[in-house]
Amino acid sequence: MTSIEFRPVCSYASPLSSQRTRRSVHGVSASCCMVLPQRGLLFAGLSDGKILVWESIDRNGGDRRAKESKPRVLEGHKGDVRSMIFVESLCQGVMITGASDRCIKMWDLSDPRINIPCVHSLYGHGGTVIALDYGLDLLLSSSTDGFLFVWRDSSPARLLRFP
Repeated sequence: MTSIEFRPVCSYASPLSSQRTRRSVHGVSASCCMVLPQRGLLFAGLSDGKILVWESIDRNGGDRRAKESKPRVLEGHKGDVRSMIFVESLCQGVMITGASDRCIKMWDLSDPRINIPCVHSLYGHGGTVIALDYGLDLLLSSSTDGFLFVWRDSSPARLLRFP
C-alpha cells in the first residue's frame, strides 16, 4: 500500500470557540463536517443543533477570503447534528442532515450564496440519526434505536417522503 500523508492546510474558528484554547465555549462543539469544493462551501454540524457554513473554500481546503470570515448559521435541529451528506442530483443540490432530535432535515443548496432553507423534515426514528446515504432514489438512515430506514422518493416534486 502506498503511504498517505496529510498535513494541516488551515483551520476555521467557530464563533462559539475560544481562540486561545481552541476549546468549546458554552459546551457547544462540532460533531460532524462536510466540504463541497464544487460549490465552495464548508459545513460543520454542532452539538446544539446549529450548522455553520463557510463560503469560498478553494480546492486545497483553504479560504479564498480572509481566514477570519464569519460563518453563516443554519438553525433547524433541536439536538446534536451527527451526520450530513450532499446529493447533487436531487433538486439541484440538497444537503441532508440527521441529529439527536431523531429528525432528518433536507436543505436546499440550489442557490447557497443567497439562502439555504430547510425544505423538508422526515420523522420516524426513535433514536439519534447517526448515518445517512443516498442512491438509486433511496435515502438510507440508521439510528441508535437499532433500525435502518429506507426512504423512497415518490413525490412529483422529487422530495423524499416516508414510504
